[in-house]
Amino acid sequence: MRTSVLSLLLLAQAAWCYEGETHQRMTFVAARQFNLCAPDAHLPVLTPLQVRYIARSSVKEAKSRIVRTFRWGYYEREAEKSKQFLWLLQTRVHKRFERLTAKALEADELLDYYSVIGQLMTHLQDMSVPVYVVPIYFTRFWRLSLRDRLSVYPIDTEVLTEGLESIACDALLAPVSAPSELVSSLAEETINAIAQPIPGQAPATWEAFWRFGREGRFGRYGPAGNRFGERTDFQCGEQTCVFLADDPLYRDFAYLRHLDALRSSLRLMQWAQQQQP
Repeated sequence: MRTSVLSLLLLAQAAWCYEGETHQRMTFVAARQFNLCAPDAHLPVLTPLQVRYIARSSVKEAKSRIVRTFRWGYYEREAEKSKQFLWLLQTRVHKRFERLTAKALEADELLDYYSVIGQLMTHLQDMSVPVYVVPIYFTRFWRLSLRDRLSVYPIDTEVLTEGLESIACDALLAPVSAPSELVSSLAEETINAIAQPIPGQAPATWEAFWRFGREGRFGRYGPAGNRFGERTDFQCGEQTCVFLADDPLYRDFAYLRHLDALRSSLRLMQWAQQQQP
């Protein structure tokens, strides 16, 4: 029984992050835009080989189920309250991110350096996924509900590329002193987005899908359930809110989360090129 439960936990945690292909596609889109902006910012562009190192390492990190299970990548605003969580599990992404940052700064070989940047990229992009910042864990693993629906929602690279191109380069490449700043800023952007009213569905907010817990504790799925992208209805105030399958509201919300992840990715690339050994 213990083995079966552990297997379910491994599967559940691995499925909640963006999948490796999503990280790879995000990295390629971000790198393209970074290279368009880099010359004006007097930064070295990323070579195709460097981009591949980053993308390959990011995919590998995303697929690392043991890392995902025993170093859970959840964002915790109240770090001092960590004793309220299960003692076995590292529930904060912060320490792993700090260790990887130090590892990058110590790297002598470019292969090692950009491979670590890829690992950082994975954890940073995950901060745009609500289950990591609410955070939510294993609430339905016994029902074999092993995927957060937004984490596997398709990304539209063409639309995202157009979105990045519409933003001025000096806004995309705002100065950053340390990658940890990007983790906090992206996580807070996601938290703020969850708290926003759903267009046309007021008074409901996106907490209908991901509900915050009490301070220092994990949250849970809201009345809409883990059904992002699917048809669902739930009570909101005195009326019933309804989402259709692949509702435009889903597409708009996912697009903004993906765009936030890409903007943060560009700033990580900026930091990487400034610190390049």
